[in-house]
Amino acid sequence: MGTIETGKQGERIAAEYLISQGFRILDKNWRESHGELDIVALDNTTLVFAEVKYRADEEFAGIEYAISHSKARSLKKYAQKYMLKTDVYYEEIRFDFIGILPNPDGSFRVEYAKNFIDWRG
Repeated sequence: MGTIETGKQGERIAAEYLISQGFRILDKNWRESHGELDIVALDNTTLVFAEVKYRADEEFAGIEYAISHSKARSLKKYAQKYMLKTDVYYEEIRFDFIGILPNPDGSFRVEYAKNFIDWRG
């Protein structure tokens, strides 16, 4: 499976996970100029921007390796653009991380971290 197909599969698994947790998916793969938001969802009354990472092995699987400071700044910038262009805005906003890791049996494990990036910082 190629990188694009693997990424799409990871995002599909992540969306299914969020739905199973009661989230409502608003958008997937929202693109703006040079960037994208993987998943935009509602968790009750909180607008959630979820960054999805697929990891083929455990070596760099931890969330501490997932998002650089520059990536975090980009995600905040694209979240602001998303809200302006779609007229979707909520007082509560959160950035979550979803890591998808394959298990030896072919299934997948979801690593989920709420509020991974500080919206105001």
